[in-house]
Amino acid sequence: MLEQPGKRRAIYYGWVIVVVGFLAHIASAFSISSTLSVFLKPLSADLGISRGTFSLIRSGEILIGAAAAPVVGTLMDRYGGRWLMAAGGLISGAGFICLGQTRDFIQFMLVRWLLVTPGDSLMGSLVVNVSIARWFVRMRGRALAIAGMGHGLTKVCMPVIAAALMLYIGWRGSWVVFGVFALLLVVAPAVLLMRRSPEEMGLLPDGGPMEARDAAAAPPKRRYAKRTGADNVEWSRREALRTPVFWLIAVTFGVAQIGVTGLNLHVFSYVTDQGHPVLVAATVMSVIAVMQFSTPIVWGMLADRMDNGVLNTAKCALQGAGLLLRCFRAPPNAA
Repeated sequence: MLEQPGKRRAIYYGWVIVVVGFLAHIASAFSISSTLSVFLKPLSADLGISRGTFSLIRSGEILIGAAAAPVVGTLMDRYGGRWLMAAGGLISGAGFICLGQTRDFIQFMLVRWLLVTPGDSLMGSLVVNVSIARWFVRMRGRALAIAGMGHGLTKVCMPVIAAALMLYIGWRGSWVVFGVFALLLVVAPAVLLMRRSPEEMGLLPDGGPMEARDAAAAPPKRRYAKRTGADNVEWSRREALRTPVFWLIAVTFGVAQIGVTGLNLHVFSYVTDQGHPVLVAATVMSVIAVMQFSTPIVWGMLADRMDNGVLNTAKCALQGAGLLLRCFRAPPNAA
């Protein structure tokens, strides 16, 4: 329904898109390394494999996600995020439920690779972030950060929840629970609430009626006149792929993710190997995740006011320093 001329919505609909993205991030976090870490030891023992072999699952998922990204991006440009997110929630939810029925490592790995990972690609950060970016320009960093807090919130709560579920209903029952929640959190909200762009509702990014755009007579290939003092120029996919900066950004974020993924996958087992109870290990992971939950809104607000290159450099430097400190730490049993 288009907005009446001269009348503003009480709440800009872009924030509804942010809420849907928040829920999708929660469901997407069911499949990440910090969640899988809780199940690493019992799954490895039950399926009769080493932890190193089990780690191959995440390695394969990263490669599958990277290969799927261009396809998902093309579908996103053509159809928008509504049906992609709904399909992703349906596929991932079914995949989680199927994980609870697996009886050997090959079955578990194939379900993760063929259902959970593709489903996560369809409802995960790529689709969510692009959808939100279409609705915001001046407040884009803040909107993306708020939606991303769903991922962080899940990382805070999930280790304790997963550990408790594992103790009471086992790892198979736990995955079934995750599947049901993935279906509830993503499918219906995406179908009922997602919209492709503010223009479909007679709005501009960040709110305001379409008449404002016509009056402003904005130049071509610009979605918004100004964003923190710089023009917000649209790039086609072909144009972006031809720029060295795009590939530098892609490689940088890809490499940065590798170290964190490996660390998150093995933290839980590392703590329990030191003789601590399962719930203590889960609490340690939750404490780590608190920082990941609490800082995105700060980074997002800074991104609305500062150069994103400087901010990303600072984030990577902090992350690298933390990993280096962990590498140089003496082994716990060292004399």
